Amino acid sequence: MIMKRNCLYLRMVWMVALLSFLTMSTIASNLSELKFRRIDTRNGLSNSQANCVLKDSRGYVWIGTKYGLNRFDGFRVRSFYSKTSANKSLKFDFYDDLYEDADGMIWIRQSVHYCIFNPDTEIFDYDVAAWMQKHNIPGNPEYIHIDSRKNIWVKPYNGDFYCYNPHTGRVKKYALDLEKLAIRNDVNVSSMADLGKSAVVIFNSGDIICLNSETGKIDWGTHYVRKHITSVKDNYKIWLSPKGDYWVVSPAGRWVYRQDRKKWYNSVDDMLRADGFSDFPKDMSLWDVHFVGTRELWFATDHDGLVICDYETKTVSQFHNERDDRTTVPNNTLIRLCATNDGSVWICGMQGGVSQCTRTPSIFDHYQLGVVNCISEDQNGNYWLGTNDKGIICFNPKTKEQKVYNTKNSKLMSDIMVCVLSASDGSVWAGTYNGGLSHIVNGAVTTYMPSLDGIINKNIWGLAEDRDGNVWIGTLGTGVQKYTSKTGKFSTFNSENKNVSSDYVSSMQMADNGWIVVGTSDFYSVIDPKINKVVNMSIPSDSLRGFVPASSSTQVIMDSRGLVWYASPSGLTVYNTESGNVLQLDEKNGLESSDICGVIEDRRNNMWVATEFGLAHVIVDKKDGEWTFDVVNYSQLDGLLPGPHNKRSMCLTHDGNILLGGASGVDVISPSKLRSNIKRGMPVFAGLMLFDKEIGIGTVYDGRIVLHESLEKSRRLVLKSDESQFTIQMGTNQGLADNNVQFTYRLEGLSDNWITTEPNDPNISFTGLPSGTYTLVVKLVGDDDDKAKESRLQIVVEPPFYATWWAYALYILIALLVLYLWTRHEKKKLNFERMKMQKETERQQSNIKYEVYSGVNEELRQPFEKAFVYLEEMMKNENDEQRYQQMHELRETLDGVFIKMTEHMENKEKKELIVPKITETEITSVDQQLVDKATAYVESNISNGDITVETMSEALNMSRVHLYKRLTAITGQTPSEFIRDIRLRHAERLLRLSQLTVSEVSYKVGINNPRYFSKYFKDKYGMLPSQYKLQESDEK
Repeated sequence: MIMKRNCLYLRMVWMVALLSFLTMSTIASNLSELKFRRIDTRNGLSNSQANCVLKDSRGYVWIGTKYGLNRFDGFRVRSFYSKTSANKSLKFDFYDDLYEDADGMIWIRQSVHYCIFNPDTEIFDYDVAAWMQKHNIPGNPEYIHIDSRKNIWVKPYNGDFYCYNPHTGRVKKYALDLEKLAIRNDVNVSSMADLGKSAVVIFNSGDIICLNSETGKIDWGTHYVRKHITSVKDNYKIWLSPKGDYWVVSPAGRWVYRQDRKKWYNSVDDMLRADGFSDFPKDMSLWDVHFVGTRELWFATDHDGLVICDYETKTVSQFHNERDDRTTVPNNTLIRLCATNDGSVWICGMQGGVSQCTRTPSIFDHYQLGVVNCISEDQNGNYWLGTNDKGIICFNPKTKEQKVYNTKNSKLMSDIMVCVLSASDGSVWAGTYNGGLSHIVNGAVTTYMPSLDGIINKNIWGLAEDRDGNVWIGTLGTGVQKYTSKTGKFSTFNSENKNVSSDYVSSMQMADNGWIVVGTSDFYSVIDPKINKVVNMSIPSDSLRGFVPASSSTQVIMDSRGLVWYASPSGLTVYNTESGNVLQLDEKNGLESSDICGVIEDRRNNMWVATEFGLAHVIVDKKDGEWTFDVVNYSQLDGLLPGPHNKRSMCLTHDGNILLGGASGVDVISPSKLRSNIKRGMPVFAGLMLFDKEIGIGTVYDGRIVLHESLEKSRRLVLKSDESQFTIQMGTNQGLADNNVQFTYRLEGLSDNWITTEPNDPNISFTGLPSGTYTLVVKLVGDDDDKAKESRLQIVVEPPFYATWWAYALYILIALLVLYLWTRHEKKKLNFERMKMQKETERQQSNIKYEVYSGVNEELRQPFEKAFVYLEEMMKNENDEQRYQQMHELRETLDGVFIKMTEHMENKEKKELIVPKITETEITSVDQQLVDKATAYVESNISNGDITVETMSEALNMSRVHLYKRLTAITGQTPSEFIRDIRLRHAERLLRLSQLTVSEVSYKVGINNPRYFSKYFKDKYGMLPSQYKLQESDEK
């Protein structure tokens, strides 16, 4: 698991440092600590001419240019133009000044026009007169200035001065009697500056007055500048130093009033000479002046770049723009120096955008001793530095003394050093390119060149010492040799005699377990020096081979945990020999570069990885049984030498420092310094993108406004269900240009896992987020356990219309309505069925009567029989209750007619008939045959619900009437009852013996209405089928 951290640990030190410079003039100055970071049109700046810069209380940096207003959030620039403002539009696109008031509103000055900008809603309001009227200030604004205490100074046209105190809500009026002040009546305010609790005003006539914010009076005035100009009116700028000196600049001249001398100077040159400076640019044309305490004086000049005068050393430093170097000032013509509340100074150029100047006291020491290829430290604390062309330097870091060994003053055979080893006996071994192996003992140099019984290669690429004091030597092409210190003899280990993985050795190391780790062009080998056994650690499997870079190793070491670190020009591979797991570290997942120059373990068992131009601190930890790697990157911006770094040029000193060699010398890194408590910033929710489209505040998207105010202000985002693919743009309140900080985040409500953003990608994206309410928790990488450093954003993804609460309410209402209608229908259907059953009973009774009188005149009976059969067929298939009722009434009418006619015939012939008396007889065999045939017919059609008396009589070759009479006489049941009885007896057996459900049994025996089945079954067996089945199960 990798937790990537491109941290600004060191870069934040400048905040504290520079703030100290602003308040303490006794701190020593070091202008070499100044760092410049550029923002220009390549970063998205709207125009290359920057006029003013403001860092607001939210942490955003606002840059006013010749064309457009820009907001920088630490990573990206967002521009505002008059023609594209979503709400109230700006009047113009050029900017002269930016202020922030106590409420966080940004006041914009554009020549003689002003507007108030709300960053939370992105509304520009140029009706400043309405604000003035609200605060009892009459007229329209001629000039507005907001001082460091957030007091708002307003000078209306043809009016007095007013000062609004936001803390008390009061407005003070300063009666401006120009005649009494001996100032022309037609003058205008040219600029203002702070002076303690007062404000100093210079008019375009050159007259200066001081307004006291406490007394509400004009303390003093001076006409010195006006008296020393030839023009009537001009454009003046005024600045005040911490000592109370006045600096006045206009196209007509430059004047300085020194409070300590009570004297005016008519040029900057005169004042600097009086202060003891001599090497400054003559006749500097100034655009701006900035004061760093009482120690430094900064000038933004026309064509002379940035000039800084150091009053303690009486030195002048000049910083020019260098083409294609973004770490210099933006242009040699500088318009403005804007100090922000974090201690940095933003330098506005006529071209080239802006450069942020930070003072970063370096926490890295370094020694510029030429190109250093390899490093070792001896027992006395001396650094042995193998150079690229000057032999070996023995450097004492305490006294800074150095002694050089080279081919001219010693027996060295080459001045190109590749590796160096400080042995336990106090001697030093050095491997060279083309110069064999050298041994330095007490200042005397012995060199071993190839021979039959000695060293076998003059290109030595690695050195290591085992616990017995023997020296192991890695060569370029002939494998490994062992120098036995007791005998002074060499022995060889190569691919032929000892199975070394390759004869081309890149590095040598003695691991904590005493083994010698040999990095080769084919992974690595380990040697047990006790028994001289070589174990070849070539890549063990095809699956592992895919993770190990194909390029040859730069260095291979085994750390105290047993992890193998395989460095190459295409990345760093970490191989766990116990589990076989492999992890790749490169520029894609944490490092600033994939070209690995070296790797080393410190006293805290963390790793340091040198890349070509950077250094990574890899903090190793074990969580849930898995190794994790937290990466912190450092570069020249943090105080490292420019580089590039050389291969394997790293050393761990006895006091725990890391030495890193490169083309510019040696960096000294103290891990203990890097763990100090450094001021850090907070994450800022800078913007929103939907489906890769940036969504501005007030922007209409898909027919609605998504953001009514900024995410940072509202801390709540509501999205529709089809807007679940979105990106939160992150920023920081640090206000750093060239920011490479990373964020770690989790989405509460979805997952508790922390995820780290990719390097140089400060965006958090989500796709297909289910509807629900979530909380996005974000913090800077490195603030792992500090909840105070977390920024939280509530995200609500609304459900689709069919899953909303009102939709569910509608579903419930519809379900209740359907249930009501279904219940009503079923009740009506049940009543209808009951009515049919009742009518069926009545019809059967009528049939009995009909059958009783079947012996009447055949001519009378047959028409009625045909009518009855026709009506019965129609009624059986009729589902309409009204029509069924009509047919039933017709049937009853026919029954009545038939009965009356038969009764009439019966009465007529009653006297003539003799009813014989019969005796009960037993069932004969012919009767049994009829019952058996009828039973067989029903059983063969048991599941057919459509069999009737008619179908059974037809199957038995009997008339319906004859079947009715015989079956009733034999069984005591009508044919319909007979059929139902057979079905129910089969149903009872199935319920008792099978696993079928009640409904399945009902359909199985041909009763297609389970409700009727339950009724008939209960009539026969005295209980419902379900109860009967349960009873049978319990008995079993």
